[in-house]
Amino acid sequence: AIPERRILLLAIALAAVVAISTGRPRALAMAAHAKERSDTYALPPARMLLAVSIGYRQALADLIWAHVLVTQGLRAQERRPFDHLPLYFDAINTLDPKFREPYKYADTLMTFQANDPDKEGSVRAARKILERGLLELPSDSELWLNYGEFLAYVGPGSLTDPKEQDAWREDGAAALIRAGELGSRNETIMWRSVAAVGLLGRKEAERAALIHFLERVYVMTEDIE
Repeated sequence: AIPERRILLLAIALAAVVAISTGRPRALAMAAHAKERSDTYALPPARMLLAVSIGYRQALADLIWAHVLVTQGLRAQERRPFDHLPLYFDAINTLDPKFREPYKYADTLMTFQANDPDKEGSVRAARKILERGLLELPSDSELWLNYGEFLAYVGPGSLTDPKEQDAWREDGAAALIRAGELGSRNETIMWRSVAAVGLLGRKEAERAALIHFLERVYVMTEDIE
């Protein structure tokens, strides 16, 4: 009986080996052709992250930001959008409201998604993130510049209402002028701020304010041109 049992076990083992050797190439081929279609957001709500971080809020914000940058690169290679990106920004901004880099690059990451099915929604979400950054860092001229250029030149292209497009451009011009008023060692910020004048000036009150702005820039700048 014992030899028969050994023979039976050996036969079962051989059958398993044959089945694995036959099925494994097919399984690998199927896995190679399979592609992910959506992402899963595994983090808890942003307000709960404050407790989950157990005091290491900035460190956790850095970790999530690194994940966002790496994943964005992978999604670009895969030619598909980064799902749940606004939730990641909300988590980072909640953990570390003064963390500047996410605000600086939010418009680029949000609006230049490959095959984005909701371009307008992404643009609106990006504006909210940028405005949150300005509330936290109101004296940062570069953030005002990014915000202004996004509203004036990038965002309106994804909107459908012409009146809303014009309103965004006007808000963008005002933000660019604000960047120039704050001043910066970077002369290009001043030049790009002055360029916003062409987006406004339709009303008499606006023209007077713009002239006053240009006079202040002329006094402030050390650039002869």
